[in-house]
Amino acid sequence: MATYVSLVNKAISESGCDLALYQADGSDFDTNTEPMLNRFKTWVARSWQTVQQVAFDWEFLNNQGIVTINPGLMFYT
Repeated sequence: MATYVSLVNKAISESGCDLALYQADGSDFDTNTEPMLNRFKTWVARSWQTVQQVAFDWEFLNNQGIVTINPGLMFYT
């Protein structure tokens, strides 16, 4: 699955903007404060939230999970 950094880089490259892409490991993700790059980060984050809200029937969002954490606590989600 694509990481958030790669999604932002793909959005930048698809837009045709003359912007430098982020490093694949995300090392410069917080240090590069160019306003247009920050806008791309915001747009990708909003888009991903919208996709998750629209796709409410995705299996991984609806399944029940039971997790046992020592010492003997059980959480039902």
